[in-house]
Amino acid sequence: MNTIGGTQPNLMRTMNILLWILQVALLGAAAWGLIRLVKNNRWLESVMLALPIIYVTGVHLPLLCEARQSLPVKPVVIALAAIGLTFRRTGAS
Repeated sequence: MNTIGGTQPNLMRTMNILLWILQVALLGAAAWGLIRLVKNNRWLESVMLALPIIYVTGVHLPLLCEARQSLPVKPVVIALAAIGLTFRRTGAS
């Protein structure tokens, strides 16, 4: 049986798929948070939170670097995801 570090290849493939699904869900929630900020006229906050993500993506996408190069931006993505999941509209509707 061919194993990698004592782990079966099927388990590794399943874990890889689950991690990709988690990343897509996190980025989707972050995009929703950014949209909610823009819709509620929180332009400064949305620009300040989006700029690091745009910068890191713009620099590392052409270089095809490893995923670890985007780790410094992960707290911003998590913050935007939290905004997207918990944002409540303020003021009269």
